[in-house]
Amino acid sequence: MYAVFKLGGNQHRASVGDVLDVDLLSGKVGDKVEIGDVLLLSKDGNTVVGAPGVEGAKVVGEIVKQGRQKKVLVVKFKRRKKYRRKAGHRQHFTSIKITDVVAPSAKAAAKAPVKTAAKAPVKAPAKAPVKAAPKAPAKPAAKAPVKAPVKAPVKAAAKAPAKAPAKAPAKAPAKTAAPAAEGDE
Repeated sequence: MYAVFKLGGNQHRASVGDVLDVDLLSGKVGDKVEIGDVLLLSKDGNTVVGAPGVEGAKVVGEIVKQGRQKKVLVVKFKRRKKYRRKAGHRQHFTSIKITDVVAPSAKAAAKAPVKTAAKAPVKAPAKAPVKAAPKAPAKPAAKAPVKAPVKAPVKAAAKAPAKAPAKAPAKAPAKTAAPAAEGDE
């Protein structure tokens, strides 16, 4: 018997006696853990697939260890810019030993759809196409008030080709001599 459950954004497959490393869970070593978000349950060839979860099913485990994984190096580097950064990261985890996989009660199992691996899927018989009822004629849309057409500005029919802008003088003219004083004439 095994179950697929969701914990911490990841899906895990577990059967009795397995030891799994999952994301950090609160609790101490020896504490019991119950996981109720079971997505799939399989027992003796009968598979129950939940939509989205199997109601009444749960996975029971015991915390074996709390720890941190191996260091992962994070390196940032930009060439030709003298930019280098190096950092490490150690992810926390919890090891749990699966002690029991609890199937839903008989009432809950009767409600859940059962899929077996040996059976082929059954197709529904084809139905005759259904004719739609005739539609009522569409009502005319409300008339919007008529506005006078806006005239676009009149463009010259024969536009002269664009001329290149005149060149600015290369240099300002040289300074001329100062005007003579009135008495110097």
